[in-house]
Amino acid sequence: MVSEKAFANPPVSSRIKPFWFWNGTMTREEISHQIKEMADKGLGGMFICARQGMDVPYLSGKWFELVDFACREAKRYGLEAWLYDEYPYPSGMSGGEVLLEHPEAEHKILKHKKFRTEGKIRVTEELGWSRILYAKAFPVDENGKTIWENPLDLESSVGILQTEKIYQQTGLTRYNNKRFFSYGPKKILDAVLPEGQWEIQICTEEAMGDFKYYGGFFDPCNREAVKTFLDTTHERYAKTNGEEFGVSVFGMFSDEVGLLSPIPWSSRLPEAFKVRNGYSILEVLPGIYEPDYPGAAKLRYDLYETAHELFRENYHHQVASWCEEHHLLYATEVPSMRHSTQKFSHIPGGDTAHEKLGKSLEWIYDEYIRNYRSNAKAVSSLARQLDRKYAMIESFHSVGWTMNMQDAKWMIDRLGSSGINLYNFHAFYYTIQDITKHDAPPSQFLQNPYWKDYRKLADYVGRMGEIITNTEADIHIAVLDPIAAMWTLLGNPFQGFVYKGESEEEKAACDRIRDGWVAVCKELLFAQLDYDHLDGELLEEAEICDGSIRMGRAAYSVVVLPECHCMEKKTREMLERFVQAGGHVIAVGELPSVSIDKEETDQETEAAWKALTAHANVVCLNGSREALPDCCRGYIREAGRVEVLEGDRKSVIGVCRQDEAGSVYLFAANQGAEPVKVRFSSENGTNSAVWMDLEKGRQIPAENPENKGIAVTLEGFESRWLKLSDFEEEAVGREPEGTLGNSCLSLVQASMMDEGGRSRCAKHISMAGKWKCFPQSLNVCRFGETEVSVDGTNWEKVEVKTFIEQCAQTKRLGGEQIAMEGEFGTPRKLRPAYPITCFYKVGFKIRKGELPSELFLLMDRETISGSNAIEINGRVVEASLWKPVRVNDFNNQAADIRSLVREGENEIRIRVCIRKDEDGLRDPFYLWGSFGVGFEDGCHVLTAQPEQVCPDAPWIQGFPYYSGTMEFETEIEFDSSEACILALDWAYPCHENIEVLVNGRSTGICAYSPYLWECGQGTAKQGMNCVTVRISNTLANMLDGTYFDYKEHRLADIRQEAEER
Repeated sequence: MVSEKAFANPPVSSRIKPFWFWNGTMTREEISHQIKEMADKGLGGMFICARQGMDVPYLSGKWFELVDFACREAKRYGLEAWLYDEYPYPSGMSGGEVLLEHPEAEHKILKHKKFRTEGKIRVTEELGWSRILYAKAFPVDENGKTIWENPLDLESSVGILQTEKIYQQTGLTRYNNKRFFSYGPKKILDAVLPEGQWEIQICTEEAMGDFKYYGGFFDPCNREAVKTFLDTTHERYAKTNGEEFGVSVFGMFSDEVGLLSPIPWSSRLPEAFKVRNGYSILEVLPGIYEPDYPGAAKLRYDLYETAHELFRENYHHQVASWCEEHHLLYATEVPSMRHSTQKFSHIPGGDTAHEKLGKSLEWIYDEYIRNYRSNAKAVSSLARQLDRKYAMIESFHSVGWTMNMQDAKWMIDRLGSSGINLYNFHAFYYTIQDITKHDAPPSQFLQNPYWKDYRKLADYVGRMGEIITNTEADIHIAVLDPIAAMWTLLGNPFQGFVYKGESEEEKAACDRIRDGWVAVCKELLFAQLDYDHLDGELLEEAEICDGSIRMGRAAYSVVVLPECHCMEKKTREMLERFVQAGGHVIAVGELPSVSIDKEETDQETEAAWKALTAHANVVCLNGSREALPDCCRGYIREAGRVEVLEGDRKSVIGVCRQDEAGSVYLFAANQGAEPVKVRFSSENGTNSAVWMDLEKGRQIPAENPENKGIAVTLEGFESRWLKLSDFEEEAVGREPEGTLGNSCLSLVQASMMDEGGRSRCAKHISMAGKWKCFPQSLNVCRFGETEVSVDGTNWEKVEVKTFIEQCAQTKRLGGEQIAMEGEFGTPRKLRPAYPITCFYKVGFKIRKGELPSELFLLMDRETISGSNAIEINGRVVEASLWKPVRVNDFNNQAADIRSLVREGENEIRIRVCIRKDEDGLRDPFYLWGSFGVGFEDGCHVLTAQPEQVCPDAPWIQGFPYYSGTMEFETEIEFDSSEACILALDWAYPCHENIEVLVNGRSTGICAYSPYLWECGQGTAKQGMNCVTVRISNTLANMLDGTYFDYKEHRLADIRQEAEER
């Protein structure tokens, strides 16, 4: 049950727990400062993540000291500390140490090659540096069909050749300085086959090779390697921080571990396969790739199921057991072989919600339902079936610097409606210094202008989490996922069941099964009919009684069977028991007819499924998916319902939940930009109806005449919770007399629409025209592009980035700047001949008579990497001029350059000694001061700071790169001093944090839709009033020079647009 107190001020257990990236110079002072900021803004805790850019050696004594300090500081501020088990990611490597201890555990890839040839001619084929698992030739008959019996074994025809020839001039003796070598051993097939047509089938196992961060990756099916991971990471945490386990340190996060071969593979798999299945996978490997190979479907299923069990047992079970023994919760965000991969997770998780506002709900469902890792409903389904308290989603990575609180709230609505109650935000960066800021941004932390208002979002998310945690989804329908069918068609489960075979015909079949499954789920969701995903493996462990499948907290009276050609026999047997007990099965399309169990033939399988569907409690829709929602509703009793009355039903999410007392909680979220009208209703008694205000934590009475339901209009991107009870319940947080009720403003507005669609009670304020402007911080002029030269004479334009990346973009290196390197007898490689002196220059103008009163050069401490010198108009910017400042990060520094600039043209030159690939001018730098910014002939122009601008624009003229709070002021006439709603009218959508003041009195801050403000009685006066609008944007303008075009749903370049105007 959701208590009034907890709803008003949610506990830390329901609040945001972001990744906290330790990615810079770590100090206790800054750690403490940032934890205090998190506590002040209403977070619930954090996952402490070792991340690229940090200066403390991972797993060192210093590392554990700082982690322990951070955990104790979190405890002091009332926050939960959570550990992240890797540096950086994916998990399982102990920063790379696991492969040092277990080189034999390197990740392996299964590869396949086939070709046809004539007999009596020599056949040669390069097979890479690989382990030969299978090499055989099959006869081909006169019709071109492969005959799979009695192949010729070709393994004895495979040998080794050094395939690369090397000539070097080197001086081994005084008599000769020329040498010839060969290099790069490869397996080579060299054979002559008997007369006739032949198809050669070869399967090899190769080391995966280079991989991000570590140079390689380990095999999570290798039990000994996983044990070493635990010994070198988890056990060391236990020794240094273990006394706080389960007290102030709550859990351990494991990230992105999976099998990376397109066809799941491990060097440990052949042995495990034979033990599990009783035959050797190495003898039938062509069946993985060839659909017409005898028994292909069964051996493919056996392969995938073996890989699933091997992976889950050796990695997940082992790590989960360690966490359980040490009083930690095992939280996982991992790719899954099947829904039950996270069976041992105490907190099952996923990774989704990475969109800017405006992506259609149908696009999101198409993108995410098919992939367990990104399917929030799959995560919450598993949590319910396993009776886990939390369902977790890692969200927001790579949305970019334009992401704002409106984007976050919009995505949180989707996650909450899906049953997610642990919100892991990616990410809060310790620093955004220079190139560290490009680690899948944004940082939603204290660097961002909207951080001062973040408590609003934190409270909103906390209240969402509190409702989800203390209620249960009113779900009676389970969709039985066609996992086996997609496996047998080589759908890769780690990549959303994308086909990974070699047959176009089979790809079409795989796509049809996968897309049909997604379509079934969408049909239910667009009918506002909630469901859970169900894995046949977990179904086998369920209890069946009274027409219901019971698993953990979940109970289903209807099972939906999407079209599929095969499914496990035990799953069918459970469905037989289910319908006999009074449950209902709805088969949407094709029924299973292919056996994947050794006990049955295909004919027996087909007959058994037909017999099942003949039962009175089974309905076959024969592909008519649109009939599914009504069919389901005929067999269930919904405690409550959200119906779409007007508008696009495909933009609405509607769900129902219940608490222990029997109260019904209905949630409707409009994920689209256009208004929709919905009705909330319940078959239960509704003596009490209250709006659950997630914005302010209040419960406000709702009118429900004659218990016929409540119809409301939801504005674009708006959402609303309604609580219905069959007992009288005193509402809390009632609005004072004489106010309109900010949390229900949109409802008031919707009920008072005139024929033109405008609210009669709202005061509409146009943001067009000129307003006075007052930036709340200094302006910036961004230099994200520069000219580069290695000789000081020939110049070429480049983006600011590392030197090696600039080399890839230009053709300026040559002659003495190129060197050859290589060990004796190995191939030589081209590389820059470091050290190289590199020059950068950029120009700007200062309009005559408009020299700024304040002007600084601003950059991060490591914007320039490598010894360097900066000149402005030929005069050196001395080191003594640089002072630490905090514009958006504690690593900012600024130099006062007013004495170095002049009216007219100016030039900044930077000389850098490049000694490493990562050196150079690698991130934007800025002019910072009291000026305006214009564009003239491809050059930035500093002007007097504008005093009047038009706010109704994607970026403000004179302030194109400004990131911060901008204040706009004008005079507006009001008809009276009565309370009213204020609405701002925009030609261009504005979704930033906006505060409106009338005559100096704040009417509140809105960070997301509906953007409406209550102007209380007497705040305005009859006649002219001073209206101030404060807008806090994101860091995108400053860091990237971009804004987000909501009308076209694209990222737009500010400078490019300005120069095209």
